[in-house]
Amino acid sequence: GRGMLGKSLALYAAAFIIVAVLARAAIVAIGLPDWVFPGALIVMALGLPVILFTGYVHHVARQTATATPTVTPRGSVVPSVASGPMATLAVKASPHVSWRRTWLGGALAVGAFVAVIGGFMLLRALGIGPAGSLLAAGKLEARDRLVVTDFRVRGSDSALGAVVSEAVRAQLGQSDVVSILSPATIAGTLRRMDRPAATRVDLTLAREIAQRDGAKAVVDGEVTPLGTGYVLTLRLVTADSGAELASYHETADGPRDLLPTLDKLARRLRGRMGESLRSVQSGPPLEQVTTPSLEALKEYAEGVRINDVEGDFAGAIRPLEEAVRIDTAFAAAWRKLGIVYFNALMPRDRQDSAFARAYRFRERLTDVDRLRAIADFANGPGRDRGRAISAEEDLVRRFPDAAGAYNNLALDLASRRELARAESLFRRDIVLDSSSTLAPVNLIRTLADQGKTDEAVAALAVERRRFGLTAGNEILDGPLFYALGQPDSAAAVYRRARTSRAPRNRAIAARSLAALALRKGRLSEGVSLLGEAHNEDLARGAPISPIEDSVTVSLIDAWFETQPARAVQRLDALLARVPLGTLPVDDRDYFRIASVYAIAGRADRARAVLAEFDAEVKDTTLRRWFEPARHVALAEIALAERRPRDAIDEFRHGDRRPDGPVEGCPICVYVALGRAFDQARMPDSAIASLERYVATPSWNRFTLPVDGLYLAGVYKRLGELYDEQGDRAKAASYLAKFVELWKDADPELQPKVRDARARLVRLGDLER
Repeated sequence: GRGMLGKSLALYAAAFIIVAVLARAAIVAIGLPDWVFPGALIVMALGLPVILFTGYVHHVARQTATATPTVTPRGSVVPSVASGPMATLAVKASPHVSWRRTWLGGALAVGAFVAVIGGFMLLRALGIGPAGSLLAAGKLEARDRLVVTDFRVRGSDSALGAVVSEAVRAQLGQSDVVSILSPATIAGTLRRMDRPAATRVDLTLAREIAQRDGAKAVVDGEVTPLGTGYVLTLRLVTADSGAELASYHETADGPRDLLPTLDKLARRLRGRMGESLRSVQSGPPLEQVTTPSLEALKEYAEGVRINDVEGDFAGAIRPLEEAVRIDTAFAAAWRKLGIVYFNALMPRDRQDSAFARAYRFRERLTDVDRLRAIADFANGPGRDRGRAISAEEDLVRRFPDAAGAYNNLALDLASRRELARAESLFRRDIVLDSSSTLAPVNLIRTLADQGKTDEAVAALAVERRRFGLTAGNEILDGPLFYALGQPDSAAAVYRRARTSRAPRNRAIAARSLAALALRKGRLSEGVSLLGEAHNEDLARGAPISPIEDSVTVSLIDAWFETQPARAVQRLDALLARVPLGTLPVDDRDYFRIASVYAIAGRADRARAVLAEFDAEVKDTTLRRWFEPARHVALAEIALAERRPRDAIDEFRHGDRRPDGPVEGCPICVYVALGRAFDQARMPDSAIASLERYVATPSWNRFTLPVDGLYLAGVYKRLGELYDEQGDRAKAASYLAKFVELWKDADPELQPKVRDARARLVRLGDLER
């Protein structure tokens, strides 16, 4: 009929749009291959000439059927319609061409294309042929680990190889099918192989590393300059035989096209390995999760290498700062810079600033790094441990092979005193990454915190068999000997460590020996050793607090009741010389200073320091974070003012955060409560708290100067309390421990030793 061509073209246009939209939607929603969309457009485009031909056939046929022929004078017939090959063809085809057949043919063509797609997806799922995934074919398994080599660069900038490797590692790191060994893990494996950590990892070496670390395959590649562009090659080979599992290559038109081309190659490899095509296609582009600037990416790759491979934390700062200068929204570089600042012991405000920028641009990170950035921010400027743990739990749930994730979660849980769970997570991290030294050391500490000293000693032996004697484990014997009740052996470890080649260990050894000296009442020796530790920190360029040492020495004077007036004078002079408001907020130590003033008997000065905090710190996040420490200072003020029941409440508040116990010293609260109960004339509660201090295992008992301050006094007061209750045996036991501990104490402390000896003599006489 007339008008059918126009109607058909309108229907065709509508169908074309519908098919194109459905194809694009199916790629995104279902995860069909990328070629489905252009394939659908080609199939639909082929329908247009068929429709036009059908319209032409019907037009010619209609004209032929309705025309009146004319006869020439000689009697021949002349057609009244146009003639020619096409018209003749149309007339001959007209019995076989209809609109119904045209639409049916179009439907069959679309159906055949859908069948091709279905066949491809079926073969992919079954692992058959070129379309089959390596996962379905059994050549890879879910969560297999891969090693990325240092890509070769032929006749061009050698630094480009590190950039390409880092970019490929970032894109493949988004996969939920495989996990990528980090540069730090590879460096640790190289050290165990007695090779320099900075050794270039070519294909041969990568296969050896993969076999040692249980990785299944190696991702290798090369960059070949071609005119103003590059030819990029990416291939996947097995670790054992070196058989090639997949290989792709593309041409990048120039430096600007390098990252998009790498992104395309890595996505194709992810799809070939067996990852959901939907996941592959929906992931953010490489330029988004890294940076569109090749120069910034070069600096970032250099910073990662210096920090993760060479372990030169201070040296990694410059290239990372340059990376974020070039691209101020480079989230991955900001996050790494925050980590490097932390590793290099830079001031916390610099760490927090970097983590805050990474959090601000977190949408430019992979899913793994986005969760890490949330946790970093929560532990940093966000001051929200509960949120950090939530993000870390989400990370290990979604990415169970993420390097270091279990270690970080375990550390936060341990700070909340969930020690059994932390232990299991540290063990999981060790299994996952056998080259890391972080989790083994943290496991040793957690075992000691649970009183599992024999297991801790065994874990240290395993650590040293795997890594040898390193700067990280050479002084771990000290706290372990102390936990085993062998303080003299611990002291011997630290005396040897005073000559360590690691400057940081020399400083730690000096502080540890100071804690042991204080424990025995040798205050002058302890203060002298603290000065030596300060000098070691100065010599190695570590950040030095301008007030910490003065506050610590003042605490010693006040706590042992030897020079409380001198403690007050020293603090007054310190605050006149260094106004707290001029320091970074984390270095101001308001509450420790207030506590020392209160212990020295100056509650008025302590309240003045708290008032200064209230006037200068208005940020609600900071105030919430410092609230437990503020409660502890208020408790010390309450004790100084003889309000012990108020002190009990404040000490309990000082040991809690919204998500659980306060991090730091888990046993200090027992001494604090024991003192408050004692002043409140509640001897049973005082004894219970002080006994709990003595009996509770804690790594911090030694690594912080906890026993150095508290242990002797706890022994003495427990002896006195048991004596007052008539339990002469326990009284004598604790007093004897006190006398033995302080037998060589400084002269100004000897009157307390003589009093304890006299009480012991009296108890002995009563017993006889």
